[in-house]
Amino acid sequence: PRPQLVAPVMGGWVAGAPDTAASADVPVFAPIAGAILGAKAGFWAGMYMGASLEIATGSWDNDDPGLTGAALGVMVGTTVGTALGAHLLDGRRGKLRGALTGSVVGGLLGIALSAMASGNERVVLVAPAVQVVGAVIGEVQTRRK
Repeated sequence: PRPQLVAPVMGGWVAGAPDTAASADVPVFAPIAGAILGAKAGFWAGMYMGASLEIATGSWDNDDPGLTGAALGVMVGTTVGTALGAHLLDGRRGKLRGALTGSVVGGLLGIALSAMASGNERVVLVAPAVQVVGAVIGEVQTRRK
């Protein structure tokens, strides 16, 4: 037998297979939570893997071995983690490609907004939020009906 998904909805819980009509009515709380958790996990995993890779290959050219690799790893890890988290906590109803595209576009828009607001460092905090919104939109818009 196929595993059943159980999803929270207003007023209770509904159980159904991922491709049923009821699954399209699930609120967007799950992919939002997944994108936030995925971004956090991707941040730490990307930082660790990026720094480890740079140190293992001996490719640093500054006084801080692993720093450049960690910074690049954070960008890649957060982008992939945001999309993967939104996709998995949404019950894989959408397409991972849609969530990943939304995460990449959201990340680029966030970076552009941060670059345009020079002198206001708090705007940098907008980039991850825009990335989460992009991943959730990409996931929800590609849900199978």
